[in-house]
Amino acid sequence: MRRLGPVALLLLAAACAPTTQRVALTDSDLAAEMAVQEGLILEQSVEEQARVDSLGFSLMRGAADLCGDNTKPGYGLTLATEHSFGADKRGSARSALGLDEQLRVLHVAPNSPADLAGLQLGEPILAVDGVAVAPGVAGAKAVAATLASGRPIALALGGASPRAVSLAPVKVCDYPIEVSSRSGVNAYATGNRIIVTREMMWFADDMELALVLSHELAHHAMNHVGSFFGAAAPRIELEAEADYVGLYIMARAGYAIDDAPQFWRRVAVSFPATTAKTNSHPETPRRFLALAKIVDEINAKIAAGRPLEPNLQRDGNG
Repeated sequence: MRRLGPVALLLLAAACAPTTQRVALTDSDLAAEMAVQEGLILEQSVEEQARVDSLGFSLMRGAADLCGDNTKPGYGLTLATEHSFGADKRGSARSALGLDEQLRVLHVAPNSPADLAGLQLGEPILAVDGVAVAPGVAGAKAVAATLASGRPIALALGGASPRAVSLAPVKVCDYPIEVSSRSGVNAYATGNRIIVTREMMWFADDMELALVLSHELAHHAMNHVGSFFGAAAPRIELEAEADYVGLYIMARAGYAIDDAPQFWRRVAVSFPATTAKTNSHPETPRRFLALAKIVDEINAKIAAGRPLEPNLQRDGNG
């Protein structure tokens, strides 16, 4: 192959140079647009976290009896100040989320104690158990410690409708859910939390996402995570058990499960390679058929008024 000399390379480079006039942009215009986009990014991040927290609260509550000692008191409440997202996002927290130094309600999970007490987004928390909430980081830390105590608390709320409310927590599994920007339609259990990718959230509707999260929660409840490597049972069997227990968790949380098996048909259409058996996960035809049978099993228990508890091996098909 003949090599091009320096002059030829320069000519080629010149031929590729832009020939049209570029628009003029000022540094202030760029800075202003950057601030807008940073605000939109933070707003989207908060919305995504609120979505998994809303689904997760009901699942964590439904599975509480399966999580052993890994539970905590749950109020269904997320509080924040402008400092809650890091110093570099403080401006965005103010402009996009309306936060300031005052501790405010950022998210309320549906049907949670906070929701039943009527807490609204943006409401300022003025006092907890009669103690005024200090502005900024100090106040947020003090209230977090009070919430971690697990006792019923009294909140004094400000804003347009100042009032006092009482919150009594419920028991929930203690496995926080985090949204990840890692690529791929995926979710996984780490041993102390559940990670779900943004691409999974874009792919799945709320019912499907609840199914995915309940599967990962089942891994925790059944103590699978520490057994994935060197386990007595093959990984594929642990995944099948997580599908089984996960659907029970979903039903216990009050979700409709009849259409849950269809998720695996949709996965197969979008990702055809999942129809083949692997060493780690059952193939999608097997997962669809198994989930359909589990739906029938759970519905039979509901119709008979029986507890929604997964069958142990000694229980047979009961």
